[in-house]
Amino acid sequence: MMFFAAIIIFTSARRHYVIVPPEGSVLRKAFNAISFARKRHSKYKGRVPHEKNVTFKFLDYAKAFPEELAVNMKMDWDNKFVDELRQALKAF
Repeated sequence: MMFFAAIIIFTSARRHYVIVPPEGSVLRKAFNAISFARKRHSKYKGRVPHEKNVTFKFLDYAKAFPEELAVNMKMDWDNKFVDELRQALKAF
């Protein structure tokens, strides 16, 4: 009985839902960020200060440098995405 009531509630409120279209593949974005960080790590080794006891330190190179924030670089991720990617890799 409760299941039928829930189905009726969800279907009747369907017009109030906000449906956001997908932005693209998260796996592609993660792979691009990791490969970009690896390339930058070999180019700018030692330029980015790291926090102590942080795993996957190389992902800091995927973040935009302060002087690059004014220049529109072709990065389809932001610094928050890099932090979330690091957390996901730690959990894996």
